[in-house]
Amino acid sequence: MKIGVPKEIYHGEKRVATTPEVASQLKKLGFDV
Repeated sequence: MKIGVPKEIYHGEKRVATTPEVASQLKKLGFDV
């Protein structure tokens, strides 16, 4: 399964859909992040 993570769209935007640690865990579970 592929999981898409949105990037910042506007300069200074602070929302984060995931952290590098969570992305790493998802990859270990077999997901394509």
